[in-house]
Amino acid sequence: MALNSGIISPTTVFPCLSVLALNSTYVPWDWVIDLLYRLPNLTDLHVARNNYGAEEQTEVSSDHNDDNDATPLPVFPHLHSLYYSDNGISNWWTICRLCKHFPGLEQLILLGNPIEHIPFPQENLHTSQHTTTTTTTNNNNNDNNNNTDNNTSRNTCYQHQCLFQNVHTLGLSETLINQWESIDALNEWMPSLTNLRLGNTLPVFQSWIEPDCRAHVIARLPKLTTYNRSVIDSEERESAEREFVRYYGQIDPDKRPNRYWALERRHGRLQPLANIDLSPKQHIRVRVTMSGKEVSMIGLLSIY
Repeated sequence: MALNSGIISPTTVFPCLSVLALNSTYVPWDWVIDLLYRLPNLTDLHVARNNYGAEEQTEVSSDHNDDNDATPLPVFPHLHSLYYSDNGISNWWTICRLCKHFPGLEQLILLGNPIEHIPFPQENLHTSQHTTTTTTTNNNNNDNNNNTDNNTSRNTCYQHQCLFQNVHTLGLSETLINQWESIDALNEWMPSLTNLRLGNTLPVFQSWIEPDCRAHVIARLPKLTTYNRSVIDSEERESAEREFVRYYGQIDPDKRPNRYWALERRHGRLQPLANIDLSPKQHIRVRVTMSGKEVSMIGLLSIY
């Protein structure tokens, strides 16, 4: 499909097109939005490696004002899958603004974007309340405005939580996530999340062995049924949750994640497993006896 305005007329529509791939074309995002108007039945959009992160600062700044903007964003409810990998996006709020266009989104692939932190939805609410409090301190006659702003902040938080309510598949492999709290936050952003791909190279995993990483991810996300393309059965989930309780049961209560308390109620307070060495022996102790008397003791000998 040619994209220059001289080829596609303003009235051209492609009602039968369901998949559009624009990877590595560097087509501007506003052009993509314009195209989506012409594709009323598009369900899958591939826009990887288009360097949209170059415009991220503008996008992030406008996002914080977007909820008070009377101009409605264009919405494309039929789009279900968005492939947005390797676009240089580092701020989660940029992803939030992006997904406001797609309320029916079910699959979101963000592989290779340098995202370090996924905040909880409430973090934006707390920021708004702090701003309101500062303004009110400087103007004591704005009580009614303060209440209105607080209600607006709560509505904003609710709207953010609804952004990804239909997303069941998320890809975050090769990102820069460096805190377990970012994985906890996915519970609130994506209540329908069942399929997650994080890979094994995230910074948050660097001091952990792979089986423990997998167990802790599974334990933190109660609705997850597939992780890194591998199905999670009921036995694996129970084992992961119990390991999670044992691990955090040894840590100061103030530092335990919220998920710990729910799992403690389910499984009880569990003690760490005994450290039993079941590895095969590598040495034997040899004594030589003759006529019931010890002749010599050779000591430890390797059996390999």
